[in-house]
Amino acid sequence: LELLLPRVAYIPLSIEHLNARRFVPQKNYEMNRLVTGPLQLLEHTYIVCDETKMNAGKLNDTGCRNLQALQQLSNEATLKYDFQYHEMEFNMDTPLLILSNHKSMIKTNYNIPLNQLYPLNEEHAGTNLKNALQELDGTKILERCRDFLLNGRYCTFTIPKTLGPLIETHFVEQRKLDPKKVDGYIMHSWLSHARLLSISHGEITLSKQTWETSVSMDLKRAERFKNFVETMPQK
Repeated sequence: LELLLPRVAYIPLSIEHLNARRFVPQKNYEMNRLVTGPLQLLEHTYIVCDETKMNAGKLNDTGCRNLQALQQLSNEATLKYDFQYHEMEFNMDTPLLILSNHKSMIKTNYNIPLNQLYPLNEEHAGTNLKNALQELDGTKILERCRDFLLNGRYCTFTIPKTLGPLIETHFVEQRKLDPKKVDGYIMHSWLSHARLLSISHGEITLSKQTWETSVSMDLKRAERFKNFVETMPQK
């Protein structure tokens, strides 16, 4: 990801790392300065939280507060700086990617189960992938991959008013099936996915066909996650 994106921050979610220090910035009045934390990041930094590093142990107060901060960042895209006597909330544009072998400790509204289709040598998989990308570094291929990802974020895009009734009907139907989960955030994620799918095909205006394809993909993803949770061994 570091070779493909402008800024990436990696946070291993082991018990030791969570308990060691506060992730949010804290004001130190003795030194009269703000002590930085791992979550004080530049805009558009992609945060990779690695839950596969989680081990047995007990979270202390610092660890619990760090998980709460990650939860708030995931759900609300905000972070509360700790000034001891009060907290100040800041908006954060730092996408969060959580890697986990089980259902994540951090509640998210968008979950993507990965199905392994081919044998994988886990010991060398990461190294082999990184070496392959480094060989491409500086080539037009990797440069085009970066452009492709950045265009997906910044490209101008429009949704025709004629598709409004179709999108509204889908939202109403899904809300009837699951009123607790289908809310404004889910609607936003549907529109975001449809936008990215369109742009990936070189389209800057949403079409009926792309919307229906996007809806179908998301329904399959939700079904896969449901099956994943149902077959997941209990901790």
